Amino acid sequence: MLYIFLLIFLIPIFIFLYPALSLILGIFFSFVLTPEKNFITISLKTYPIQVAIVLIGLSLNFEVLNFININIILYISFAVIFTFFLGLLIGKIMGLNTNYVYLISAGTAICGASAMLALASTIKVQSKQLAISIGILFFLNTLAIIIFPYIGYVFDFNTYEFGFFSALAIHDTANVIGTALIFDRESAEVATTLKLFRTLWIIPLLLFVTYKFKSTQENIFFTIPKFIIFFIFAVALNLLFSIPESINNIFEIGSIVLINLGLFCIGTQFSYKNLNPNSLYIALGFSLILWISIILLTLLPISINFFRFN
Repeated sequence: MLYIFLLIFLIPIFIFLYPALSLILGIFFSFVLTPEKNFITISLKTYPIQVAIVLIGLSLNFEVLNFININIILYISFAVIFTFFLGLLIGKIMGLNTNYVYLISAGTAICGASAMLALASTIKVQSKQLAISIGILFFLNTLAIIIFPYIGYVFDFNTYEFGFFSALAIHDTANVIGTALIFDRESAEVATTLKLFRTLWIIPLLLFVTYKFKSTQENIFFTIPKFIIFFIFAVALNLLFSIPESINNIFEIGSIVLINLGLFCIGTQFSYKNLNPNSLYIALGFSLILWISIILLTLLPISINFFRFN
């Protein structure tokens, strides 16, 4: 019976292909029907999004990426480092549990749940702390996918500005791409490329935390999400070989479909049972302060046209 409801929910997702709707329907599916942990949408995790990212690499319009230069790369690096250590400082001032501070700071600065999961084994967090931290960032990501496109329209962002804004101010890669895709396709390409560079900061983060906590974790480089490697390989193929436009269009449509399917799957993985009210409010307040900080840090260079996106 649950699979019949799944098919009913998937119909509007594939008709409208609107990322915010896909995510909201996934959350609604989870709250109303409470699927088991081994249900197909939960087992899929973020794999549809990962495949979509590779397809984006195969269909990238390189003219859209001509604006990327060393100044943008350096600013993203600065923003990641600043946000992480700002989180450590604010968390210490607030007296928040160290595990929450490191998890949320890493998730906000780099790549959301992926950074948290990579960090969890290093600092030996409790499963409850990890669930609460991921739940909070999931909530903020949901807000972003609904609110950010309107911010882009209100401030009249162009493709490059909104791609930069999404890539730097949203936590998880899936939500970055979904939000940018609502704005326009080219913006999603910009956001994907910049976000994946930001994700690579997971390596220095783990090196730092391993040293800080005197962890014996090995093979840190194996913590790099595999889809990043496949994305780079796909971009190289796209660059070396002239892919026909008809094939490019198939890759493009496929990536959009998979992004919406992936966001629905992510929505079904949300569980209110993971949110413990006793620990939730102070951690949520901490997350909001840190998130607002990186939003302002992202809007600053756009407002003064520092990168000359126009």
